[in-house]
Amino acid sequence: MVHCTEKTIQEYGRLVHDFDSEEVWITTWPQPGWRPICPGTGNQAGITSGAFKYKWKGDQLAAVNEAVGGDYITGTHLTLQFKIKVFWI
Repeated sequence: MVHCTEKTIQEYGRLVHDFDSEEVWITTWPQPGWRPICPGTGNQAGITSGAFKYKWKGDQLAAVNEAVGGDYITGTHLTLQFKIKVFWI
């Protein structure tokens, strides 16, 4: 855990004090590991606003991002049933 200050998070972003007047940065994420980032990708998402709506579908928690029309599985609830058989010799 890191105490959050302007200095300790500068590698990841910045603290926002006035959300309404803040400028959004759109930058390519750092390249992790061996896989290169293809030119022209990783920074074209832009700015959008909208709600995520969540609903359980069986054991899966599904989310719909209304801003971009995306849908995702964001969680799961596993109900495990064990059958124990005891054998006597």
